[in-house]
Amino acid sequence: MDEQQQDKNPDVDDSTPARIDMSPEVVAERMKRLALLRRTAAAARPARENGIRTLGAEAFIRTKCLAGGMQDLHDVAVLVLQNPSLAETARTEARRHGALELLDRWLADRRLLQRYQR
Repeated sequence: MDEQQQDKNPDVDDSTPARIDMSPEVVAERMKRLALLRRTAAAARPARENGIRTLGAEAFIRTKCLAGGMQDLHDVAVLVLQNPSLAETARTEARRHGALELLDRWLADRRLLQRYQR
């Protein structure tokens, strides 16, 4: 057995190239979300402090709700629990991007409430 064959995993057939099939609808939706995220980030006009770009709380909430992942909505919930005046903005943006249910779950999470609620 030559050296190259020894390194190969016999359970893996890598002779067929990987292919990802995505419907045109999925691609169009992802492109639309990406364009919206870029416009949102550009409209936020981050301020520079000591060479570091910063976003305002509303722009942060908007981009996190647009991304819509578990960690994104967790971050928004923590911000809202620490700053209750941002709750309406967060709920509006989450509703707009179809993430309100997940945000509400995080806002009701017992662990977050114990740690961050004022």
